[in-house]
Amino acid sequence: MPKFNLTDTNYLRSDQYKDSSNLDARAYLHNHFSTNKLGLQRWIFDQLLELDVHRILDLGCGPGYLWIQNGQRIPQQWEINLADISLGMLKKGRAQIPVEGWTQQFTVSDAQALPYPENTFDLIIANHMLYHVPDLDSALSEFRRVLRPKGQLFCTTNSNRHMQELFAFLRSVGLETAQWEENGDTDLPFSLENGSQLLGNWFAMVEVLVYEDALKVTELEPLLNYILSMSGIRESLKDDPERLKHLRSKIQNELDVEGFFYISKSPGLFIAA
Repeated sequence: MPKFNLTDTNYLRSDQYKDSSNLDARAYLHNHFSTNKLGLQRWIFDQLLELDVHRILDLGCGPGYLWIQNGQRIPQQWEINLADISLGMLKKGRAQIPVEGWTQQFTVSDAQALPYPENTFDLIIANHMLYHVPDLDSALSEFRRVLRPKGQLFCTTNSNRHMQELFAFLRSVGLETAQWEENGDTDLPFSLENGSQLLGNWFAMVEVLVYEDALKVTELEPLLNYILSMSGIRESLKDDPERLKHLRSKIQNELDVEGFFYISKSPGLFIAA
């Protein structure tokens, strides 16, 4: 089965995140079957509204879910720069993000070499993307460079236990997802477990907030689409209809027996300054 490194920028840019289709499949599952009805994007935005900021960099913004889901709540004084390694993501964001009443700019950018002057931003947002950065220290050094002296970093990630039931299920049917590292270690390069230590090398204050949530999935197709969006699995099943049929049958059996497919979630937010 194909293996992919989670920090392979070329693969991420040209395949996994060349457009928003894979992320859209995952977002649909979380938006429709999460037990916490507040929603992760709204919860993150609630924390942002407590800040006195003007210039914001949303790095690894994807198609802009944070701004799409909170469009009517964006303060008019905010100037938001949206950056991603994927031009396809930025095109989707430009088409969907509401623009009335606030300033936004879109830039193709690598976190390890930001195209901004020193002391540019009051806030950097890096949601669920730092585990994709090949050289995290280079990126954090860049964050410090472009942040103003009292600037803050808001970054989200997952625990290594995130969605553990789904990964156990996939292993039970002979499927694996992308390897985080070449040695096959399944721990995230940047997770809730190690994030405080990694950020502490560059920031004097690091706080972590955990978002309590889970999935109770009651429909087959959204879960199947989520699974097929994952690196390695899509490629493995592309030319194997019998294996795909087997996977579909296993999911349906779980739904028939339990009434839903339960998946625990463990995302969290680091606030560093």
